[in-house]
Amino acid sequence: IIFRGARTSVRKQRQNYGWDQSVLQKVWPVLSRYADIWQSVGALMSDASQGVYKLQGLIDLIAAKKSDDVLARMALVDRTRTSGRMLIVDAEKEDFERKPTPFAGIPEIIDRTNSRLAAAAGMPVTVLFGTSPAGLNATGESDVRGWYDKIRNRQAVDVRPRLTVLLRYLCRALT
Repeated sequence: IIFRGARTSVRKQRQNYGWDQSVLQKVWPVLSRYADIWQSVGALMSDASQGVYKLQGLIDLIAAKKSDDVLARMALVDRTRTSGRMLIVDAEKEDFERKPTPFAGIPEIIDRTNSRLAAAAGMPVTVLFGTSPAGLNATGESDVRGWYDKIRNRQAVDVRPRLTVLLRYLCRALT
């Protein structure tokens, strides 16, 4: 009794000794990219702004092979940073500012990535992520109903006939 997996080319079936690929095979690359995107968002969040320290004559100090002096100054600046995240700098020769990391477009990227993963899994976003649909008059009921109908059809067409055969064999083996 064979329970078929994902649609598989004849050549790939031969490589798999007659077996189909797993139904999870087409989801795996999308899931992997999904994880990469969330990891990238996490990295952006942890570095939401970048400190920029401007030091007058920096290139000249480096050219004069005084990079140790520059590193010592940066270490001193880092040690003297206060709990309020303020720095003490020379007003004439140094400047410090924060450059914010732009987060515009990230929610849309995440939403599209969620949709892509749901499509690869063959599930509605509302079911896969357990979220409520957004938008006016959006209930998601038709998506969920369609998905359950698809599952019920798959059970009736693919699973039930195979299980019936399996149960017959088991019953005959018991008698």
